[in-house]
Amino acid sequence: MAVNFLPEDKLPEYWNDEARINVLFAPFRDKSVNPKDWEFKLEFWKNLIYSYCTYNQVYFFTQQELGKIFMKNGRSPACLGIVIEQLYRDGNIKPLDSFLQKSPESWGKWIVDSFVRKPVVWSFTKIKSSIITTNANIAYAHLNAIETASQELLDNIPANMKNKIIELKSLAEHLHFNNHEQLNILIHDLYCKRRLSVKILQNGGDTITLIKFHDVNGIKGIIDKDIDIYTLRRSEETLVKDIEKLEKQVIQLISDAKRYLSKSQRQSAKLCLRKKKEIEKIIEKRANTLFNVQTLLSTIEDTYSDSEILDSYKIALSRLRATFNETGLSEESVSNTMLELEEVLEIHDGIHASLAQENITVDSDIEKELEELLEYDNKKDIAEPSKKLENLDDVNDLQSKLASLKLELPSPPRNDLNKEKISL
Repeated sequence: MAVNFLPEDKLPEYWNDEARINVLFAPFRDKSVNPKDWEFKLEFWKNLIYSYCTYNQVYFFTQQELGKIFMKNGRSPACLGIVIEQLYRDGNIKPLDSFLQKSPESWGKWIVDSFVRKPVVWSFTKIKSSIITTNANIAYAHLNAIETASQELLDNIPANMKNKIIELKSLAEHLHFNNHEQLNILIHDLYCKRRLSVKILQNGGDTITLIKFHDVNGIKGIIDKDIDIYTLRRSEETLVKDIEKLEKQVIQLISDAKRYLSKSQRQSAKLCLRKKKEIEKIIEKRANTLFNVQTLLSTIEDTYSDSEILDSYKIALSRLRATFNETGLSEESVSNTMLELEEVLEIHDGIHASLAQENITVDSDIEKELEELLEYDNKKDIAEPSKKLENLDDVNDLQSKLASLKLELPSPPRNDLNKEKISL
């Protein structure tokens, strides 16, 4: 059977097991009899309450409300008193009045009043470290569910909504929150964690709650600039809506005038055109006002932007001066250092010149020795050609002697001998 507090796929696996449910709905027995089953039953109800809170965006409840929500076949769980007590002991829940104690001055009074005036009944008595008697009408905040939902809320806030004022009503619409009381719990939790700022404005008989989410770069609360810009933005939106509404009326009057003309009702058509001209005058006035508001808004934003830039310059200048003081950097110290550097470089150049002069002396000796070696080689080369000529005369003489020499050598054997040998 379907239930109205969780979809089928999120229900515990034992929810439709009547035998198990009878045991789970029954009062707790003495823990010492069966500690394992006792712990299992407690965890079952802890997990079910947490799932109910996170899925339905419910972050505070009473025992009486839970009894009605978890009713099955006309039967309410008879063990919720022990479950609530254990949740409190484990730090999973806290009485709502205790949870709301840390609040901004204006925000705190408003959020407390918003709950007191509702039919939710809760205790203003500080509860000690343990619950002696369980009051079914005391409201408790589920801290684990609030922690999870608060983080999800931050993750779903777009970057262009951070460091910018938005109305709580607009935030609820953006997050699709139907229950503003439950959303107030998350806003309060994030305020206590310094993740946002809250400002309450009274506009006639209406109360406007303004929220400003902080980015990761730091905490910037709601200041006068934010209120000024918010007021002008709101005026701008109102004027735009009024002009759009009036322009629709002009279009409708033109359509009516044409319709009357088609029926030959000229006077009625003229009346429509007169109304159109009056509305056009109003539109012109509203448009001029809108232009002035937008110009003022742009001027304020530019002024604050220029102010922030100037503050940045001042911070940078202060940091630069501090750096000069810490490092001892000054115009005089730099001049002295450059003079000392010039002197050192002059000394270095003198040393280098001295070393170069000694090298010149050594180089002169080497050059002299090289010239001597070259002179010796030249003399040797002049002597060698005469020896070569003498050797050449000897060779020619030897060749002439060999030519005049006559040797008598035996003639080579005749071929006839070979033939005789072959015939044999």
